[in-house]
Amino acid sequence: MDTQIEKTANETLATFASKLGVTVEDILSHCRKTELVDARSMIVAILIERPHVRQQDIAPLLGISQAAVSKLLARHRALKGFDSRYRMMWEALQNK
Repeated sequence: MDTQIEKTANETLATFASKLGVTVEDILSHCRKTELVDARSMIVAILIERPHVRQQDIAPLLGISQAAVSKLLARHRALKGFDSRYRMMWEALQNK
């Protein structure tokens, strides 16, 4: 990963983890609590919107595979469509 992309991704990770009320360590853990998986899904969605950031760049940052990044992104898109609690969290995060 390009060092500039990595720096931006790390800053984004720290910023949005704080906004979501979790720590970076929580995000990087392998815990499967719903609130942490939701936070990971949102952070992946935010990072993928950044210029020149690919799923392959996000995977090592979070310590997961590219396939797991893809699944988190698909989960985000699905939950945004039908889970009102998740959608409200996402909208609140976008407005912070």
